[in-house]
Amino acid sequence: MPWQSASPPPGSYDPTIDANYNAAYRGYTDLQDQTAEDNRRAGLDVGLAVGADEQSGVGQRKAWSLSDNMRDRTRAAEDHGTATANLGRQYGNLARSQGQQAQQAGAVGGGALADALLKRTANQGREQTGLDTSLARTLGSLGESDRRIIKSAQDQVQQIGQRYDYGVADRNLAAGDLRAGREFRQFGIDSEKQRSFQASSNGLYQAPVRPANEFKSAGGTSYRVLKGKTTRFMLPNGQIVSTRPR
Repeated sequence: MPWQSASPPPGSYDPTIDANYNAAYRGYTDLQDQTAEDNRRAGLDVGLAVGADEQSGVGQRKAWSLSDNMRDRTRAAEDHGTATANLGRQYGNLARSQGQQAQQAGAVGGGALADALLKRTANQGREQTGLDTSLARTLGSLGESDRRIIKSAQDQVQQIGQRYDYGVADRNLAAGDLRAGREFRQFGIDSEKQRSFQASSNGLYQAPVRPANEFKSAGGTSYRVLKGKTTRFMLPNGQIVSTRPR
């Protein structure tokens, strides 16, 4: 097993060192617990803001907007149907009126009725085309509105998720290895040095000597270099690896 430094026995050094270390440990674990809770709450906030269940946030606003467009689409189609029916009745009434006038004038079967039919058909067609064009434009605008609503919701969800990820990363960084964790580990190293120094100065302890082939990585992992045909490394759990620990 790799060599591990042993601590001096209690009573051979100032107990304040242990008290300070224990306080630092409590502070570090409290920070980790608070970070985990902050991340949990941020996750809940994201759920409310995104509203994937369409009961809140972006999801709800998206659902409402699409529902409004669907309502307007249905009303436009209904109005178009009503206008088309009214137009048909209007020209039907005109045809009957013109027929009656022709009968009164004794022109039944003449070219006047045929000519009137052609004019009515052309006029009705133009008016119907106007109705159809208006409906098509309305439906096209609503379709484009749908696409924009969906795209806007997607962008908002992405932004919310990105802010959440950044927040989690920043909080974990503050509580993790690169900041609080690094400082806590260094405080532990400094505390161990103080214990050994005080105990050795009092003649109550002789610090063990680290073997020449024993090292500690930048990440704090102790390992032993094993020489042979190839260089290998033994980890604290006894595992032998071919890559130097980081």
